[in-house]
Amino acid sequence: MNTSSFDTCDLAIVVTQAPRRGYLGQEVFDMAVACGVFDQSVTVVFMDAGCFHLAADQPAAPGRKTLSKLWQSAGLFGVDRVVARKGSEAMIEQLSRSPALSDLELLDDTAIGQLLQNAEQVVIL
Repeated sequence: MNTSSFDTCDLAIVVTQAPRRGYLGQEVFDMAVACGVFDQSVTVVFMDAGCFHLAADQPAAPGRKTLSKLWQSAGLFGVDRVVARKGSEAMIEQLSRSPALSDLELLDDTAIGQLLQNAEQVVIL
């Protein structure tokens, strides 16, 4: 994906927390999609332990699809970019088994910093 067409966004959601038994992954997806369907430019950034939300074996909330399947469809609902932080080879290796990686961008700290600086609003979870 060409990053020059995404120099700014209305909302950047940064996920740093690992998936746990709660609903964080589902809530992040719902927030991103809700903004996306109302024509907000949305970028979701997974950093550090937050990258595990994209892993193929992460369960979703009861009665929902797995999180990786949800993130696969995010672009259909107006989420412009899904980004993960480069640097953790172990996490990226686990993520490589996930179908959610087809549209995932891997960015270094400098690029993520620029992305967050250019965002109108940033939410960190």
